[in-house]
Amino acid sequence: MNDARGNEIRRRIGLDFDGVICRYSRGWQGEIPVQDPVPGALETIKEFMSRGFEVVIISTRAETTIGHAGILMWLNMYGFPPLKVTSQKIGCVLYVDDRGYRFDGDHARLREFARGDLSTWERPGRSGAPADLCTAQLDGEKIAPENP
Repeated sequence: MNDARGNEIRRRIGLDFDGVICRYSRGWQGEIPVQDPVPGALETIKEFMSRGFEVVIISTRAETTIGHAGILMWLNMYGFPPLKVTSQKIGCVLYVDDRGYRFDGDHARLREFARGDLSTWERPGRSGAPADLCTAQLDGEKIAPENP
């Protein structure tokens, strides 16, 4: 299977960095990651690689030179194998993100999900952004996080 650019994606898994590889319980602390690894992250990456998957870190943190270098230094400091790091969503057979939703073709179910708690596993009840930034329109109904 190839992406729009013709790149092989069959054996590539894209992992978000914050909240999946690196703890994110304190939220954004700047471009350089400061928290410890999520327990099991290193073992998961090693297993994926041993099964023949290319593992890629996809993170908006990597949009800046400092953020990109910070991720690479952090990975090295905690003994992770060399990994490609990008801020671009590239073709993957699987994307793993602490803010993800697996779309099943049912928009009604998606709208219902988005009316609930959109916080991450590390920050339950908190969307991570002020209510005025999270307010949205769904089916003509205004929604906002309950615990901004």
